[in-house]
Amino acid sequence: MRAYWAARNARARNAAAMRERLGLSRPALEHEAYAYLDGAPHLRRHITKALAMHLADSVWPAVERHLFRDASGRRQGLLHVGRWHDFTRLPDRARSHTRERKWETFRLHGSLTGHRARFTGPDGDFKEPRRLVVPEGTDFGPMRAPLAVVMSGLVEGKLVLPVRLPTAPCNQPILDHYLLDPSRWHKVDLVRTRSPHVPGGWRYEAHLMVLTPPYVSPLSKARRAEVAKAEANRAAGIDVNVSNLIVASQVEGRALRLTRVERDRAAREGEARRGRRERRRQRALERSRRALNRAQYQLSKRQEKRARRRAAADLAPVEVIPQGPRLARGGGVPLKAYRRDQLSQSYRRLRAAQAAAAASAAQARRDRARRAAAELVRLHGYNLVVEDAAISAWARNWGRGVAAFTPGLLVSAIDREARTVANLAGHKGGLVRIPTRTTALSN
Repeated sequence: MRAYWAARNARARNAAAMRERLGLSRPALEHEAYAYLDGAPHLRRHITKALAMHLADSVWPAVERHLFRDASGRRQGLLHVGRWHDFTRLPDRARSHTRERKWETFRLHGSLTGHRARFTGPDGDFKEPRRLVVPEGTDFGPMRAPLAVVMSGLVEGKLVLPVRLPTAPCNQPILDHYLLDPSRWHKVDLVRTRSPHVPGGWRYEAHLMVLTPPYVSPLSKARRAEVAKAEANRAAGIDVNVSNLIVASQVEGRALRLTRVERDRAAREGEARRGRRERRRQRALERSRRALNRAQYQLSKRQEKRARRRAAADLAPVEVIPQGPRLARGGGVPLKAYRRDQLSQSYRRLRAAQAAAAASAAQARRDRARRAAAELVRLHGYNLVVEDAAISAWARNWGRGVAAFTPGLLVSAIDREARTVANLAGHKGGLVRIPTRTTALSN
């Protein structure tokens, strides 16, 4: 790509021919992967040419976003070689629904019924499955077999990865919705995510794409149907603030309802505890980075004063962790990039724990917003109005309060729930954003 942008004259004459000459196309990337695999035949014990082709195909969308402008006229940045820790997905292509038993690299074997019969014990927990390699030609049995991800085409045979499913009773309808009909299974990707509490530090998952609508619980269906039938004439207005949200609704000037959403005392205390844990974790990360990269940091004023005092007293210097700023150029750019620092395994585990805690908190906030939105739409209907305010601009003055209450996340959840109910009712309801410049208070 650097050669492509450097060849201005060739691009001006025929850009497509220049891209073909440099190998900037999907088939060219696939052939590069084939050549790499042919040059390293020992890799055929671990991967197949189909898998290499899928990996090359996953690179092409990023190349395409860099070469060509999008609808807004922008391009993505230049690609670069990533780190080993950032490589987390083995992509696959979709199965063929025109040919029987036609999969690509990975396929899902077995059935949900067979899986429950095989792995569910008397206490309701699944037994611990193990990884195994099955020789070529082994019969996997009928569809009553347990679920397993099968990778074919290896030199030593098929690689079978047993699947573990949740056993909680509340998860069984979801499993029935997605896994009960094998004809809807479409695509399987192998994914790994950093998990500090798992042996080895990684959690491995198989992400299955299913050709079916998303699962909706019976209670949610009944609630939405009731709202779509009973609250068609109710109109509501939303007042969004940094730390609370107020909804008021009425039906032709009668039946007034008022609801205030804010964080209670338990939520504030929990947020304070999470903040303290995060600050302690961040200090530990900073100490670990400074301890392994002492040459990139200056001593603090107190440390320099102590060093001068010991030197004046003819005492041996003391090895300390620098607490001063990082060595940088005149413009504030560090002399050595942070990504080139030496990091310890404890640092990586602590950073993985930090990422896991942040993901857990984000998931909890989304779940709270979803439940609050469902309750508000149930009480005030699906015809809502809110001022079109830039919530992101509030963060400049009330950043901590906005991050704790997340009003934008709550408004987005209300919008999705209202539109879902409006579509169910067959109306054009939903959340309408009114600009404040063109409106005024009534007399």
